[in-house]
Amino acid sequence: MKNLATTILLLLSLGIFACVLRPLRHDSLARPATPDENKVRAYAFFMSGIIHELNHRAEEAVQAYQKALASDPSAFEARIRLGTLLIGTREASAAVPWLEEAKRLDPASYRARFLLATALMEAGRNEEAIGEFRAVIELSPNEVSPYLLLGNLLSQQQKVDQALEVYRRAAENHPQESIFWFRMGMLYSELGEHRQAVEKFQRTVDLRPDSIQACLALALAYELNRETDKAVAQYERVAQMDPLNSEVYQRLGTLYFQAGEMEKALDWFQLLARLTPNSPRVFFLLGATHMELKDYSSALEEFLRAYTLGDESDLIHFKLGAAYERTGKFDEAVDHFERAIGLNPANAYALNYLGYMYAERAINLDKAVELVSKALEIEPDNGAFVDSLGWAYFQKGLVDKAVEELKRAASLLPDDPEILEHLGDALQAQGRHARAITEWEKALGAEPDNPNRLREKIESLRKDIH
Repeated sequence: MKNLATTILLLLSLGIFACVLRPLRHDSLARPATPDENKVRAYAFFMSGIIHELNHRAEEAVQAYQKALASDPSAFEARIRLGTLLIGTREASAAVPWLEEAKRLDPASYRARFLLATALMEAGRNEEAIGEFRAVIELSPNEVSPYLLLGNLLSQQQKVDQALEVYRRAAENHPQESIFWFRMGMLYSELGEHRQAVEKFQRTVDLRPDSIQACLALALAYELNRETDKAVAQYERVAQMDPLNSEVYQRLGTLYFQAGEMEKALDWFQLLARLTPNSPRVFFLLGATHMELKDYSSALEEFLRAYTLGDESDLIHFKLGAAYERTGKFDEAVDHFERAIGLNPANAYALNYLGYMYAERAINLDKAVELVSKALEIEPDNGAFVDSLGWAYFQKGLVDKAVEELKRAASLLPDDPEILEHLGDALQAQGRHARAITEWEKALGAEPDNPNRLREKIESLRKDIH
């Protein structure tokens, strides 16, 4: 009853209810309908379509609009409603001919042209849609939607320069519409033009300072443009705006880690762990930070947590091996390095680390040479790997081969104190004492972990010489 009453009120308000209910004269059935009668009938069908739409009966609405147009092909509004409805029900291809006729009836109609462009786009007729959207913009340059849809369509077609030009024009006409500046920033980011992206995202943030999406985009653009301090400041602002955004905490921790500010990195990663306590990635990052801080026991604990939570990659086994080795647990370290190599035989760092462990302890030296040689097949110019091979040769008593490899390692990493010390040791074993002292002094100047050991070597050898 309620629907019926609503229908009657709508028809009365539109002045056609009387026309619908008035009985036809008995002779009207015997003659063709007049043009005016066709228009009345079309209008009745049109209003019936509106009512069906209001009651979410799309199929009945489509039929009603089609009947309206059968009665009066010039019924412009019926074409517009039918086209809109077909687009909305994902029948864009069917909408196109109706809207093309609407365009013919009124070429200056923004609605007809915009809907036609939209239908063409939804139907996959992209080039036609692009042309129609351009015409719509020329027709109504102050409308926002055509710029957005055309720019998006051009972007999808990889016509980035054209899309940028559309957004530039839109921004000129609508400088307060942040979406156009944001879209330009995204396109510049895709092009790798991060300075330009920063400018566009900054304009977006100026217009929409409360937009977390815009602030995040600006932070990332700063990061990619290597403006780390500004990126950090922007991420920290977002963290205040959205304190549950775990991605921001991870980016901040990572940036501080990369900058060598390990205490700050640790603070952010610990906050991240509270937000995502079941994420293996978080505890991996915590472990890596503790390793840099030389807190190896804490690193081992965090890496074990990551492993327990499901990280079974060769990388976690490598990190566990390193943490176990640093905490003096040799057998456990060997086990995890072997697991890492088993999962990924091309893990050069696991191959080298395990080989160097053997060389350092003067055990399994043939195996050490084999492991490090495999690592060097993968990264032939890695100075640390060359040093490991030279040290393995030294421990095997192959001093000349050791010196050869250690010289190459020192040329690759001239400021590494451990390599310089190894080279000095090998030169001393060759009896080249002055050269050995020279290399040890270089190592001492490179800030080694144990400078006293080097000083003792230098003083002892000088005494022997004299």
